[in-house]
Parts: sequence; structure tokens; C-alpha cells
Amino acid sequence: MDKVKEIISEEELLRILDVSKDTLDKLRNKKGFLYVSLTRTNRVYLAEDVHFWLERNRVRH
Repeated sequence: MDKVKEIISEEELLRILDVSKDTLDKLRNKKGFLYVSLTRTNRVYLAEDVHFWLERNRVRH
């Protein structure tokens, strides 16, 4: 059951990242943000994919 905790709903991810649905759509469509499509309109995200994408897109100055 611990693996289920690693699944993030779209609504939860919007809240966690504090972004709009439009922004999340752009991240998926233009920036390669990974997701799992359950149906045409229902998506979930794997925590490890979110962490990987954030690390890969980290800006270093």
C-alpha cells in the first residue's frame, strides 16, 4: 500500500506546485512533465517522476 502514497492526483499536484491547470498543461505538453493517463481526462503523477523532473529542470546560478 505504500506505493499508492507515491501516486499524486492532478488536483493535489496543482496545490503542491501552486500552479494553475493551464501551467501544468504547458509543463506536460511543452516541457516533458511525465504523467500517467488513466482516462482521456484523468491523469495522475508518480512522485519519483515529479522529483526527477524538478531536479532535471533546476536552475543553477
